[in-house]
Amino acid sequence: MEPKVRSDRGAVPPAVRPKVVKIESGVFAIFTWNDVVVVRWLGERATGPFVRLLADATGPLIAGFPRKISVVHMVTPRGELPTAEGRAGLTEIMDRDGKHVACVAIILPESGFWASAFQGFITGMHMVAPRSFALRIESSVAGVAQWLPHEHLQRTGTFIDPAELAGALNDAWSWALPPA
Repeated sequence: MEPKVRSDRGAVPPAVRPKVVKIESGVFAIFTWNDVVVVRWLGERATGPFVRLLADATGPLIAGFPRKISVVHMVTPRGELPTAEGRAGLTEIMDRDGKHVACVAIILPESGFWASAFQGFITGMHMVAPRSFALRIESSVAGVAQWLPHEHLQRTGTFIDPAELAGALNDAWSWALPPA
């Protein structure tokens, strides 16, 4: 599923629509919704320079929340694994932000070898980074919307409505920059 431009943005209720925080064309878009930060990877490989841009945008954002938050990464199907420099940068972000994060959910929307390779990469990163947050890999927005609200509530005391979370994640998933 390639990123596409939303033509029905008005159909998403304002209370559910995530706020766009940063856009790095072709690489990622960062959203916030309630106590959730969403990183929508747009297809470019996570290289060291791109991960530094992500770190620069998310560090102050995550540290600025008054309590722990959750993070959802949405990976474009068939996207490439990060470069070695990108992996190192992502591990540094996990080290830096781990104390501010309650849960991390990652949406890998495919199965097979590609998804297995990504799952192995994610599991390896989590093993070398702080494990103070819950980590879950799901294949769909529905899977994250089913798991995250309960886990987030247990770890933060803050309620997240599953249906509203699904709406916000679906909006972020279908979002992309319009063609230049």
